[in-house]
Amino acid sequence: MIEKIVEEMKDEMVKTMVEMIQIKAISPELGGTGEKERADYLEKVLKAIGFDELKRLDVVDESYYVRSNIIAKIKGTEGKKTLWLAAHIDTVPEGDISLWKTDPFKPVVEGDKIYGRGNSR
Repeated sequence: MIEKIVEEMKDEMVKTMVEMIQIKAISPELGGTGEKERADYLEKVLKAIGFDELKRLDVVDESYYVRSNIIAKIKGTEGKKTLWLAAHIDTVPEGDISLWKTDPFKPVVEGDKIYGRGNSR
């Protein structure tokens, strides 16, 4: 059942990932402004999907940047089991830009792969 849902949502998931990669979310410790803008985007996407519960936790760090976290829940049909998925939404800097074949914040989709910074494959 889950495989069918994933296949049906594949195009939308790719579109979301491509749009999200374009939003730089580099931590302030590494010269960025944090993940607030990316969290804003992701929160909008999750609301559109219609999660049962959505909680946003924003914390201002010692550099006065907003560091964002999102907790989203979908209630199951029986409520007997829980599946937890945890992920981070910040990225590390792109490093030496000359080593990239394409702009790391303008993702490229080739077949079943997305190439861009902050994407694991």
